[in-house]
Amino acid sequence: RRSLHQVTSPALILHALEDDTASTRSAELVESCISSSIVRKVILNNSYHNITMDNDKDCVLQETLSFIAQHSGRQSAIANL
Repeated sequence: RRSLHQVTSPALILHALEDDTASTRSAELVESCISSSIVRKVILNNSYHNITMDNDKDCVLQETLSFIAQHSGRQSAIANL
């Protein structure tokens, strides 16, 4: 927590609303404490703790690919996946 302010790179924060292990306050904390000028926070409504394997896994994939493409300049390469 003490070092969150040192994060300056673009950040994608994905968190499940119904996470039974970690509260959405964790995502809010990261969002409010990092120093990045580019932050996208997505709260997933249909998943629990393992968002990459749960009901919103397709949304996680699309959000991740889109974020990387948008901030890496490789939009066309990822669009063809």
